[in-house]
Amino acid sequence: MMTENIHTIVHVISKYFPDLGSIFCALLASIVSIILARKNAKTEMNKLKEEFNLKSMEIQRENIYQIKKEAIFKALTTVDTYFSWQNLSEIIPIRKDTTTAALTEEVRDCYNRLCVTCKNATLLKTFLDCFFGDSKDGKIPLELYNKFRNEARKELGLESLPLNTKRIFLSVVSTAALLAKSPPQDAKSHGQPTSPNRQPLK
Repeated sequence: MMTENIHTIVHVISKYFPDLGSIFCALLASIVSIILARKNAKTEMNKLKEEFNLKSMEIQRENIYQIKKEAIFKALTTVDTYFSWQNLSEIIPIRKDTTTAALTEEVRDCYNRLCVTCKNATLLKTFLDCFFGDSKDGKIPLELYNKFRNEARKELGLESLPLNTKRIFLSVVSTAALLAKSPPQDAKSHGQPTSPNRQPLK
């Protein structure tokens, strides 16, 4: 529409004002060039803004994913610590020295991190169930640990796995063959808590 109007104006001026025709055409060409340049510049600017916004969103998603992944790994470690203090069998699990107060604070911190980074409601529920779920003879079912692992995988965009149901929690990794060739090691070197100021979790 704009081009047709310009051609009409040029035709009228050239017909009735032949002396002004060439001057007007040159002036008009300059004006059109400026308009087109501004239009192209605006289009390019909008394109750059769109690319910037897309890149910013991508970086934001990557940052959130990294924070989420760190929160999940921290939560898995905390669940592992909690189960290591349960009397799951006759074997005493290797476990780090902690207290009820310290572990409670750790669980709170993990739960808050999961709440602000994860979208999977089942993940959040399963995390809490690992500590406060229905217990059998005072023990939390270990199956919840595998469920939490798979919910964590889903949150990170991975598929669920058929995790081993007989070896859910690794109490002790045997080093009998190594110990047979090594000097005896004390309890501390095996990771067992030895501080007299620490009390086992109850």
